[in-house]
Amino acid sequence: MAPQPEARIMTEQPILLKSLLTQRHWQTYSTFCKEYDKAAKKGSAFSSAYPPSAMFDSAKEINAAGLSLNIICQSYPDHQLRRLLDSGTRIRCLFLDPKGQAIRAREAEERYTDNTLTTLTALNITMLTRLRDRLDTASAQRLELHVYDETIRFNLLIVDRALCVVQPYLPQSRGVDSPTFVIKDNTAAEGLFPVFDQVFRDMWERSKPV
Repeated sequence: MAPQPEARIMTEQPILLKSLLTQRHWQTYSTFCKEYDKAAKKGSAFSSAYPPSAMFDSAKEINAAGLSLNIICQSYPDHQLRRLLDSGTRIRCLFLDPKGQAIRAREAEERYTDNTLTTLTALNITMLTRLRDRLDTASAQRLELHVYDETIRFNLLIVDRALCVVQPYLPQSRGVDSPTFVIKDNTAAEGLFPVFDQVFRDMWERSKPV
């Protein structure tokens, strides 16, 4: 009997994860924990002040653009995303295309030689695609997944047009090593909030759906 679509999706995810861990030589539990703790410490200040649950739990609109979008795909549980979507929240996720040229250029700039960013981004897209496939029609339409193939400049997270989190991509630096800027004032016409809101909208218009 041929595997059902859901079964195929479920088996793809661990294969991608195993591939990523093998490429990074993180197969052992101790090595994985060491690398995870190293990354977690770098983002701990922002995460402590703005945990995903505080930003997302009552959100009505979430717009995210960047590379792998780990804050949504890895730091916020699937069942909570599903609760949001079922309750009417619109979520738009714009990933750097794992099949494009820009992500390979970024891997070269960060001196990755093992497709780390490509694999992680593909894994995160698969996770959200799997979630979308389990939703009813109305909820599935609220989860929009797009990809773009352009030089990456920012990670953007805009929640309810009231909170904007910006993380620039610096030359030869990983995203977790870059500063994080939090913008809350969306009332100033000449302020930064409308600038980055427009950046997201322009990128979204140029992107293609998954």
